[in-house]
Amino acid sequence: MALMSARATSKAKETIGYHYNPDKNVFLISVDFKNTPGVLANITSALSNAHVKTLSGFMSIDESGENAAWGFFAEAESDLHGAKLKQVLGQVSGVTASVVLEGTGGLVVDSLHFPLKLNSGETMILMRKEVFGDMFKRLGEMFGSGGEAIVFEEGEATGENDAKKLVEIFGAEGALQNVPELSKLYLSFGWGRPEIVRLNLAPFGATIRLFDCFECSGQSSTKPNSQFVRGHMTGLINVIFGTRVKCVETKCLALGDECCEFDLSEGSWEKPQSIPRSPR
Repeated sequence: MALMSARATSKAKETIGYHYNPDKNVFLISVDFKNTPGVLANITSALSNAHVKTLSGFMSIDESGENAAWGFFAEAESDLHGAKLKQVLGQVSGVTASVVLEGTGGLVVDSLHFPLKLNSGETMILMRKEVFGDMFKRLGEMFGSGGEAIVFEEGEATGENDAKKLVEIFGAEGALQNVPELSKLYLSFGWGRPEIVRLNLAPFGATIRLFDCFECSGQSSTKPNSQFVRGHMTGLINVIFGTRVKCVETKCLALGDECCEFDLSEGSWEKPQSIPRSPR
């Protein structure tokens, strides 16, 4: 099976949250329109003619492919207000609905788009990665190896659930065949940038690197720190490959290594590691 790396990516994916610019009138805009050629171009042209600067946002298409939605922040000069902007959008052929919220004091928060969903339908939440890293660290500090075991088991349970969802979507054979591509979901979800160094199917064995691992970024440790991710990889592999694996973290960002590196092989369940190393 071909090896892969997602390290080449360099473009951040912004998630719509809020926009602040006290020197401009700021807006949150949601536009529903017919997904036919030219409609989006007409919308952007109308906004440009109204001297509206479009900013961060997202676009989604419904299951039929016939209808689209564009949610985004925007800025304009102080003489353009929400009611006028909504009127501009309403005059564009193909626009079926629009909502325009005008900020106060240069601040507008996205209060229109809820819940957050993956394109496969699952509901998501967002949280700063430092929150998880500090939470896992606190469990280890409070309960020692017992806390690490809890984090590992939570990761394994999450990995098993995620794998079952992938099998449901792609089928057992499809999930197995697409492991290199599906591993990029770690990047897509902001967990880190994966690189499969080695992957053998029979007997199962793999070496996987995770650069910028969310669990270890900004952390310092004297032993491998990626208990949740290690558990997650274990749960994923157990379900997708129908085997039992052990996963050992051989390098760790929290130890000063360039990345977190995991060796997976068929074997008994691996308790959280406790072999100390001096941080670099």
